[in-house]
Amino acid sequence: MLASDTAYPRLKTSFNAGELERWYSPTPEECEFCTKVVRGQGSRFGFFLLTLKTFQRLGYFVTSDQIPDSIIAHLAEIEKIPLDRGAKALRRFTLTQNPCRSDTQLFKCQSV
Repeated sequence: MLASDTAYPRLKTSFNAGELERWYSPTPEECEFCTKVVRGQGSRFGFFLLTLKTFQRLGYFVTSDQIPDSIIAHLAEIEKIPLDRGAKALRRFTLTQNPCRSDTQLFKCQSV
């Protein structure tokens, strides 16, 4: 039994082309849904990456730093977004932000 087969599955660290295509390529229906719900290419990319595709695979939400580069590159290629504009910028922003800016907010963040 693999760790990814447990009650709390995890994303693998490496994928072959078939796995990326099967599990992480948006279907025409998903693309249509996303076009109706999300505006802008960057938002669409984030929606596919952070919510739709990883949630479908795992059954729970993950943070951007938990998503392997191979999935990010695959979706960026599909969405025709250069990686330096898309996921890398998102990761830099996410990892440099501190949502707890005061003692009160720190307490709230720690209690959540």
